[in-house]
Amino acid sequence: MFDPWSHLGPNRRKLLVKSWVGVFQKEILPNLPVESLRSHYHAWNGRPTKELHSMIGMMILQQIHDLTDEETIEQFCFNIQWYYVLNITSPADAASYISGKSIWLMHDKLSTEQAYNDFFLLLCNDWPNYLRSI
Repeated sequence: MFDPWSHLGPNRRKLLVKSWVGVFQKEILPNLPVESLRSHYHAWNGRPTKELHSMIGMMILQQIHDLTDEETIEQFCFNIQWYYVLNITSPADAASYISGKSIWLMHDKLSTEQAYNDFFLLLCNDWPNYLRSI
């Protein structure tokens, strides 16, 4: 099976896996309740969207790290920890670039659906348990 992180080498990979990054990627990201936003996207009609787990994970990281939208764009585009935690495995712009408009639209959808509360409640309930395992 192809390992998109093999280029990191065993020491840097171990650091990622054993830190908050590995815990978030393995335990939090796959359990985010993304279904609450599926109604905003059509299965085949319209422009392709970023993977919802990655987008919502990015929004959570933005809040955790208290970042502006511009700082979030930089982290999403260039930070290897964010690539790993959000499961961004391609360096192509289609996977590893985000625009300010996309962030603004996701803020709007999360606020409109009041999904922020669901995501942060999940995070607040589960995150401390996962951090104890590090």
